[in-house]
Amino acid sequence: MGKIIFLDIDGTLVDFESRMPKSAGKALKEAKKNGHRIAICTGRTYTGIYPWLLEFPFDGLVCSAGAYIKAADKVIYHHTMDWDRIQVLIELLSSHNAFYVLQGIDGGFADKRNQRKLKEFLTRRGIDTKKILKDMAFTDKTMERVPIESAIYFNADADIRQLQARIDEKLDGYFQITGASFGEDNMHSGEVTCRGINKATGIMRLMEHFHMDHSTSVAIGDGSNDFEMIRYAHTGIAMGNSVEELKKEADYVTDRIEEDGIYKAFIHFGFI
Repeated sequence: MGKIIFLDIDGTLVDFESRMPKSAGKALKEAKKNGHRIAICTGRTYTGIYPWLLEFPFDGLVCSAGAYIKAADKVIYHHTMDWDRIQVLIELLSSHNAFYVLQGIDGGFADKRNQRKLKEFLTRRGIDTKKILKDMAFTDKTMERVPIESAIYFNADADIRQLQARIDEKLDGYFQITGASFGEDNMHSGEVTCRGINKATGIMRLMEHFHMDHSTSVAIGDGSNDFEMIRYAHTGIAMGNSVEELKKEADYVTDRIEEDGIYKAFIHFGFI
């Protein structure tokens, strides 16, 4: 029986220098040729996915950690955040000296202060800002009620547990804060989604659309926002470069991304 294989992007399919190992691309092509479905499952928005990556004929795309889902070229689910609650979130993040980007189908939204802070943050870590930011569509008009699916923030003076407690007090659990899936700081930088919408619910919706049984589901990830999908999938695979807690949740741990982890996992499970 053919499987449906869900892959995270950053740290799983693509390294943090925006490169996909040749072996990973080969694995995707061979698995699809063998009758398996291949899907992306990412915290990135649809517009934030590398254009060159979308050239591959994915069967499905779970974006914004489950808030935006496509099956081939058809959008089958799209959930956006309530703007009044977004204002409360912005005030909370600002009060903790965090800088942030609001994200949606129309791109990333940040005012000049947040753009400047983000560039400074990346530069201090030796990251090529042009490469990272080139696909982001920034604007000063963050107060416009554009569709927002998620947010990312950096360098807060409170950790994610403290921020979660504060936002729960104000909004009764509307938002879920997860440690960043990029870089080394996953306590003071993070991702914000709506509670009850995550990568696992995205996988579930896409599989229902395809009328596929849970036993056919495979998920591969590496970061803090991959716990739900690794736990939910019938077969959960963690990359060798995963956060240690995720490795404990996985059914199998493959090698690191730079050590052909995807290709080796596909061979191990007989996908290729």
